[in-house]
Amino acid sequence: MKKIVIISITLCLLMLCSIYDGEGALREKVGFEINSVSLTTDQTGTTIELNTVDNQQVTTTGGLPVLIRRYLVKNGEFDSVKAVTSLKETIAENLTLKVEPDVATFAGDLGRDKTFYVNELERFSEKYTPTSSAFVIDNSRDGDKQIVTIGIRPLDFDAMAGTLTGYSDIALEFFGSADLSMEQISESESQNTPLLNRSSAGFASTSGVVDYLIVTRGDFVEAFSELVQWKTAKGLNVEVALISDIIAGNSGLDDAEKLRNYLISRYSSGLKYVLLGGDETVVPIRYAYHANSSTQPPLDLMNICDLYYGDVNGNWDADGDGVYGEPSQDQPDLYAELLVGRLPFRNATQVESYVNKLIAYEQNPGAGDYDYLNRALFISADQMRDYQGVGQHSLLAGSYPSHVTSDISDVVEAPTGDAANPATPLAPSAIQTMSQGWGMMTLLIHGVSDGWVLRSHEYNEWPKQFLFTAAGTDGDHGFLPNLASNGKPGVIYSIGCDNAAFDMDAPPFGVTNPCVAESFLAKANGGAVCFVGYSRWGWVASSWKLEEAFIDYVYNTNNNGAEAVRYSKTLFPYYRDLCYGLNYFGDPEMDIWTNIPQELQITRNKIKQTGEIVIAVEVSDGSSAVADAMVTITKNGEIIGQELSASDGYANIAVDFTLADEFVVIVYKAGYAVEAAVLVPEIVLDADDETGSTLPEVFALYQNFPNPFNPVTTLRFDVPTSTRVVVEVYNVLGQLINVIADNYVGPGTHEVEWSGVDFAGRAVSSGVYFARMSSPGFSHAIKMSLLK
Repeated sequence: MKKIVIISITLCLLMLCSIYDGEGALREKVGFEINSVSLTTDQTGTTIELNTVDNQQVTTTGGLPVLIRRYLVKNGEFDSVKAVTSLKETIAENLTLKVEPDVATFAGDLGRDKTFYVNELERFSEKYTPTSSAFVIDNSRDGDKQIVTIGIRPLDFDAMAGTLTGYSDIALEFFGSADLSMEQISESESQNTPLLNRSSAGFASTSGVVDYLIVTRGDFVEAFSELVQWKTAKGLNVEVALISDIIAGNSGLDDAEKLRNYLISRYSSGLKYVLLGGDETVVPIRYAYHANSSTQPPLDLMNICDLYYGDVNGNWDADGDGVYGEPSQDQPDLYAELLVGRLPFRNATQVESYVNKLIAYEQNPGAGDYDYLNRALFISADQMRDYQGVGQHSLLAGSYPSHVTSDISDVVEAPTGDAANPATPLAPSAIQTMSQGWGMMTLLIHGVSDGWVLRSHEYNEWPKQFLFTAAGTDGDHGFLPNLASNGKPGVIYSIGCDNAAFDMDAPPFGVTNPCVAESFLAKANGGAVCFVGYSRWGWVASSWKLEEAFIDYVYNTNNNGAEAVRYSKTLFPYYRDLCYGLNYFGDPEMDIWTNIPQELQITRNKIKQTGEIVIAVEVSDGSSAVADAMVTITKNGEIIGQELSASDGYANIAVDFTLADEFVVIVYKAGYAVEAAVLVPEIVLDADDETGSTLPEVFALYQNFPNPFNPVTTLRFDVPTSTRVVVEVYNVLGQLINVIADNYVGPGTHEVEWSGVDFAGRAVSSGVYFARMSSPGFSHAIKMSLLK
């Protein structure tokens, strides 16, 4: 490949003035100083790269660069924009622009023909190629804020003559109401405040407003109970709403519209996160169509679109024809005010398995073995493996910060993506590599709903070796149920067609196995803690760009995965089909670990009397106080108090208590592993009257061994005299799990084993547990880590 630097264009936005012209438009001068454009030429044509100042965002349509700028409507109503261009200059001649051909990431099977996707691209896909120098990409509202995203195309290309030209002067003219005023804002300013920067006032709601809503059916409620308790411990106000009640109590043309109307009403009251707790048999879905149509499209051409529930402003069927999301016949809004996640499950056992690993991931990922969080695995084949000569896996790996180690070889098709009958990767070794545990995993593959092509003859031709969601013995093909339950679930992003088509395991589709998203999410104690993927098709040349934006947002702006998916769609609204079909599966409030968790310590916790009974908890990182940590106090599994730690690390929480009470203290802060401890009250009159511990020193409960353990661990304790001893096991929420000893023992050292089961003999999930030893006049607890 030969790279020719022809001339350089430095783009400088000159915010000189905003004035009204003679026609009543609000005008803003945009000055371009032509001095740098990079052209990369090979045998297939020339690629244009635009170098900009101040990290100006640039995308590409039709081979030409487009600048992205966002404006906040400060007053009035915005209607449209146009550009007035002048000072046209020739940059290069005799060029052939290189435009990446878009190919579907469909793997092919007996039920569908590959021409299906070719026809879809040619007939229906509305890839937006602007014909003017300025155009509206998105016009959306976030609460009271109206944000307009404008595309500016500073270059023109005459394909017949092969001439590339540019404008050194562009003025944007904004049209709207007479009182219209607008202000340019940055990408970060157009997004909500990141979770990592929450203030004390914004972190824990004290108004009773519901922050987090779970929508599910009645027989799933119990499976979500621990998630409700955990999110509450984090400072969220959580509510579970039954879909049957929502449908019965709200108007709408169908169940999906009734649910959306309900969510819109709750958004106006402060709702932010929505977890749709079930697949299409539990919580209704909305199919959306990305083109205009006079007839009902077949299901194969319509995407499952949970964006429909996240958007509270758009009219998704304005023309009333029953086809939702048409770009000009309807009025959909691609910006989701609500952050929506879905669990595509149809039984409560799947929900319980997911909730267990989600809580473990948020509290103590890998049961303290954190290294996997900073590892990324790329699975790449066919055109994606050979893309631009280096592969999309290499391009995306470059998006990660330096502390993330990327594996771009072990599960990458070799020697090339178009090789005849490539030798690797083999299915058994792929399953073994995936089982090692990865914080992030990317699938750059041709997919079907229940699997993907691991390697194939040439580009996606037979013979093909698959990884399937069905059960089986790894050999020519691999089977996802064989992945290890290693206690190290991660984030999985797939660009493959149908990988998140959770409706295709039932008629009228002919597949009986679960989709890839469901398989990874339902994997107990492993697999995925969230999954991002397409309900229908992905495209080779464009889907990876949305993942690139996702990674950039997670690691550089805000580590909430649902927000990152929303952000990626705002950058590429002209890929309307992708914006509709790309869904976020998992907890929409969850923060993705982007580095090794820091450790919290509860260095002092006691009861003190200052006119009322107060539990004082001091939070530190071992060397200095930690402010804005959410401290939650529970008793008998019920939350009885919460407060954010102050600048000195202290949270003072008033409670009612007796000396017989014991409390569990849970401390949470984004970026830290959760710390928890059992608190035995100690009376302190004032700072000068502390008398030290009331616990007899002759009793002792030692740290369990081994720790972490799987599944059996031993606890050793000392008693000074014959007495009754009770040893109980609690989970991190303070709920009693099992009693492993309750009898009289003589003086001396004793041992008892716990085999990781509850009262009913059922194995408990990986996570943090407490063992408490109590005897008349003595009580002590230790923290244990179960790692399966």
